[in-house]
Amino acid sequence: KGRVGGALVPGDKIAVVGASGNVGKLVALRLSDTYKVNGIVRDVSSVEGFFEGREDKISLFEANLLEEMKEGGESCPDSLRPALRDASALVICTGTTAFPTKAWTKSEENDISGDVLGVLVQNGFKVKDAIASLDEKGFNTPNNVDAKSNAFIVNAWNNACEVAQKRAIMLSSIGVQRRDS
Repeated sequence: KGRVGGALVPGDKIAVVGASGNVGKLVALRLSDTYKVNGIVRDVSSVEGFFEGREDKISLFEANLLEEMKEGGESCPDSLRPALRDASALVICTGTTAFPTKAWTKSEENDISGDVLGVLVQNGFKVKDAIASLDEKGFNTPNNVDAKSNAFIVNAWNNACEVAQKRAIMLSSIGVQRRDS
């Protein structure tokens, strides 16, 4: 392990967590102009085409953070270790969306409306309690994505990294609310 801090230099490796999301893709692409990027995504096939022609600058690694967190155990799961081992910097782009969208579902394929209405009714239409119920059920809520997952990622990086850790950056949409059109 090296020292903490210091300036990034061209050629340093940066791990971008959430490199298949709208923001994460663009962050990884832009960073790859100067640095080598380890993109951590849930499904490599969903983003390979976007990074076509950058294979020498962007390496993709598959990991499902919510599943890894559920399994617990190691300080750094095997799925994350190769992407974090040589990363001098960490950029976390895993934020969730304004409440509620299908991005809050576990698979991002189903409509969450039924689940949201169900927990709202169960909790007497108290939004804070309803969100806590969705947290407990493992949905992609701000608590599960922005709080627990980020702590998990930073801990994994601290345990896996074999080079100087220079920077950790978190991009977030915490507090974003849906606006009326």
